[in-house]
Amino acid sequence: MRIRALLHAVVAVFVLLCIWVALPAGAQAAPAYPAKPVRLVVPFPPDGATDIIGRLLSERLTQIWGQAVLVENRAGASGMIGADVVAKSPPDGYTVLISSTAEVAINQSLYKKMTYVPERDLAQVTLAAVAPLVLVVGAGEKVKTLDQLVAAARARKKAQLRLGGQRRRAASVRHAAR
Repeated sequence: MRIRALLHAVVAVFVLLCIWVALPAGAQAAPAYPAKPVRLVVPFPPDGATDIIGRLLSERLTQIWGQAVLVENRAGASGMIGADVVAKSPPDGYTVLISSTAEVAINQSLYKKMTYVPERDLAQVTLAAVAPLVLVVGAGEKVKTLDQLVAAARARKKAQLRLGGQRRRAASVRHAAR
């Protein structure tokens, strides 16, 4: 019985040795990821919602990995400039895009020509954040429901309608992140 158990152990060691030898040379002693700083490209200007989420993510990943995650803002063309930087970078995991739906989905419908094809040139890793959007009106407005807002908008002239911009929304996100 002991000989049989010893024979099984020898065969198991031999099989494991064969598997190890068959592995590509790089897989046998591959350095842990990341072995160098990671570049996190934010395709929008500093201080916006995407930038703030990117900086929070960068800070946390730097702590977890023990390797710097550097935020680089590459704004312009509805996020396409930053997305293009990542799409054209080496596919080694050291240049990462924090993206909104614009760069990977919406822009294809809005622009005839893009310098990258999201499905081909970018690979989804994970959902980094969910940012709910809310519709609000000034405190003095009598509007309390979406139906009332639509009716009020239809009753007014176009010049009387105003929409809030990115900066106001970003300030709210920044405040909530603290």
